[in-house]
This record gives sequence, structure tokens and C-alpha cells, in this order.
Amino acid sequence: MKQEHIIRNGHDSLLLIFGGWGTWKELFSECRFPEGNDVMLCCDYRSYDFDFSQMEGYRQVNLWAWSMGVWSAAATFDGKSLPWGRRIAVNGTMYPVDDLRGIPVKIFEGTLERMSQPVLDKFRRRMCGSDLDYYLSRNCDRTADELKDELASILSAVKAYGRVPDFVWDLAAVGTDDLIFPVANQRRAWSESGTETKEAEATHYDRKLFDTLISQI
Repeated sequence: MKQEHIIRNGHDSLLLIFGGWGTWKELFSECRFPEGNDVMLCCDYRSYDFDFSQMEGYRQVNLWAWSMGVWSAAATFDGKSLPWGRRIAVNGTMYPVDDLRGIPVKIFEGTLERMSQPVLDKFRRRMCGSDLDYYLSRNCDRTADELKDELASILSAVKAYGRVPDFVWDLAAVGTDDLIFPVANQRRAWSESGTETKEAEATHYDRKLFDTLISQI
């Protein structure tokens, strides 16, 4: 897993951003981050190795996770005692590959099997809606082959884990125009866990929703 600082000014509070599949640093570099936080992006789940030493010295750790980053963050911090502040999950669930509470199994596996540049282009159009031009302007140099490897790694990690991580979220945000994680599945997953939810008219990748939620950390 990559751990890259977006802001590193010696603050005593850290905001961790766990991106979704295929995320890269420039995708979040223009977000309106709350003052008083160093900001670290965690992404590229071809490996789930995490360097906890980079979190040492922080009085508080806030967490904002999107899409596949929701499960990835929960699995990374499963059962760990950290000085948590606010923890927000966005357009994802604790069941990332699941017919009723995540992305249906056949859809996930079919995307993996067919992954190519045309399939990736179609996925991004469905994911971004009106934010597609901005998303593509962020100078992504990650190839379809690289992203296929990452998707395969996520699927393998979820299967190997074999259970729901022991982790609690303070808020789960659901975009009602999400075409990646079915909205009904998100609602069902968070209702079953008793997590507070907030719904917004937003696509899976939605800059307005992201800025609103990040500012609430």
C-alpha cells in the first residue's frame, strides 16, 4: 500500500484518506482539507502492508475512506487501538464483494476478467458522471494492467480475510446516484450494522460530496 503525504506540516492531528481502487495522489490534492491536520493518502492495494510508524506522535487520527478504501481501512485497523477522531465511510461498505451488501460477486469478477482500457474507460464514465473531465485531468498514469493487478489483489484479500473487520464507523455517506456500489446494498449494509448514514444526490466519485464530508472531519 502506498502512503503519501499530501500535507505534512507537523500538526498533532492526522487525516488519513483511504482511496478507492485505482486512486492516485493528484486525485485528492485540491480537496479542501480541515485546518490543523497533516493529510496522508493511502492507496494502491496491490499490497496491504501498512507502515504504522508513520502514524507515531499524532494526538488524534481522523479517517475518511471511499469505495474499496472503506473495507481496506477497516481491515488495516481491525481491532487496533488508535486515538481515533472522526471516521467517515463514503460510497462503500464493509462487504466490498457481496451480492446483498456490496458489489455483486459476478459483476466484480466479470470486471476483473474483462479488464482492459475500454472496460476501464466505461467504468470511469459510470463512476464519475459530470466529474469525469476533472477526474481525467488529474494526470493519471496508472495502466489498465496495473489496475487489473490491484483489483485482483483486493478480491484475494477479501476472500482470505473471510469475515467482517472489527471496526466502527461514525458516519456512512451514500450517494444516491452511485452506479458502482448499488445504493440498496449500501443502505442494507449500514442499516444492519446500525451505523449512522447520510444520503446525498451524488455519483460514486463526486467532488462536491467529497469536499463536504472532508470538511466535517
